[in-house]
Amino acid sequence: MRRGIESGVFVLALILVAGCRARGRPEHEPFGRYVARGPIDLSGQGTLAVFRLTQLPRPAPILARGEREWRISESLANVLTIDGNDHELDYEMLQTRASLGFGLGDGATLRIEFQDRYRGGGMLDQFIRTFHEAFDLNPNKRDNVKKGRNAFRFETVGDEPGVDLGDGHVLARDLIVSLGKATVVDSLDLLTSLDVTTRLSLNKVDELEGEVPLDLGLAAGVWRGLTRRVFATVQLGYTTFGERRLGAFPLRSSQTAGLVGLEWAFRSWSLNVQYLVSEGVSETRRIFKNKSHELTLGCQIGPPRGWNLEFALMENLRENETAPDLGLHVGITGRF
Repeated sequence: MRRGIESGVFVLALILVAGCRARGRPEHEPFGRYVARGPIDLSGQGTLAVFRLTQLPRPAPILARGEREWRISESLANVLTIDGNDHELDYEMLQTRASLGFGLGDGATLRIEFQDRYRGGGMLDQFIRTFHEAFDLNPNKRDNVKKGRNAFRFETVGDEPGVDLGDGHVLARDLIVSLGKATVVDSLDLLTSLDVTTRLSLNKVDELEGEVPLDLGLAAGVWRGLTRRVFATVQLGYTTFGERRLGAFPLRSSQTAGLVGLEWAFRSWSLNVQYLVSEGVSETRRIFKNKSHELTLGCQIGPPRGWNLEFALMENLRENETAPDLGLHVGITGRF
């Protein structure tokens, strides 16, 4: 029932964004200069999704033929979920992404990206505790654990042996290649996109098992100008995975995800709010069957078709165990 309700919400949002008439036209051509920059390009940070290809929000501007775009970003996410009879995950993940995009013409873009995800101790632990105390929020068991810990362990449950990844090390190091096609519907201030993405794992994590260390994803999105300054986006993604076991317990062989977002765009900056929901990643472990709910609040600075700085704060919603407790993100993009 819950899945049907959430699916209905995304379908309704898609219809509203694509169907309603814009109440004002941007100063320039749709999604051209000084208009929408698109969502913050922050991939899903789900607790066990760190080993896999996750939903990648796509920016709205289109690369012209021969135009190139470089991008570097850093994201720091804090995870704390403890169940003494099942698992103990207490760490921070630093995600580094560096990519090059190439405009192929007719709205087509090829992107090549290197991604590194490193697990370490809790730099944000004290900040999160203070934040929770200031707003009288649920401490999520933080009062019962030491600060700065780095643990990634699953206990033996029934016939499934446990998994212990020990202290900090690289969780994932990947090569990601995507091919996208975007189309502008000029009369509706509407942009649609379709992306095919592959992720090849460059480092072997002994506890991960599968036929091939390769993931394949398909994503579709739509952007629409609702007013002269407000833009909305709805994106849906489906991914199938090559590595389908962590130790002895199975992971889902595929995953669907959906993202909705709003952007208030101005000449040299914009504000973003986006909400990402992703299917659970485990077939058998209780809490990891649940969806992850991630809220991102961000700001982008710079002209849409020039250089661009982005800053974001990410927070989990509803399920503390399946998404980071808190995260920070910064990125920079340039064209040449």
